[in-house]
Amino acid sequence: MAMKEESNDICNEGSGKQGSTAKAQDSVWKRLSLIKTQHGNSLKLAAATISLILLCLLASMTLAQTFQRSINSYGTLRFVGVSAYWDNACTSEVTSIPWGAIVAGTSVDNVVYVKNVGTAAGTLSMSYGNFTPAVAASYLTLTWNCSGYILSPNAVTCAKLTLTVQPNIENVTDFSFDILVQASV
Repeated sequence: MAMKEESNDICNEGSGKQGSTAKAQDSVWKRLSLIKTQHGNSLKLAAATISLILLCLLASMTLAQTFQRSINSYGTLRFVGVSAYWDNACTSEVTSIPWGAIVAGTSVDNVVYVKNVGTAAGTLSMSYGNFTPAVAASYLTLTWNCSGYILSPNAVTCAKLTLTVQPNIENVTDFSFDILVQASV
């Protein structure tokens, strides 16, 4: 009987070990399967993220080329009842404004000093037009800080002219236009 017990014990131990081994193997396969699934999803997520980043970089490079385009410019000034100078001592007269190369989607400022050369106080105004090429008028806006300012005779004021270029400007590489500054009595 001792032998039977031994063999039963061995069988019990063996079957116990086989059962434990089978459960352990099932558990390992489940874990590997779970890791594979999680890893596979991570790879898919990583691939999607990298694709999105590359797409964004490509789009930004394309936009950067569009927005970094610069255009050359010029502006010719005409005056009625006033004159303009580069300095507040009124020694260097302005006849035209070289705006320089302007990047699309930006603004450029130029400061001039406006002097009333008339004998009466005048209200300052500014207008612009006569664009070359004509299509430039659709993309350019000129503003200044002196609209409606009343300037006494022989008085001088600082005028800031701001030229704004739309970001979607097309078919313009060089341009020019006329600016009229006047003092109305």
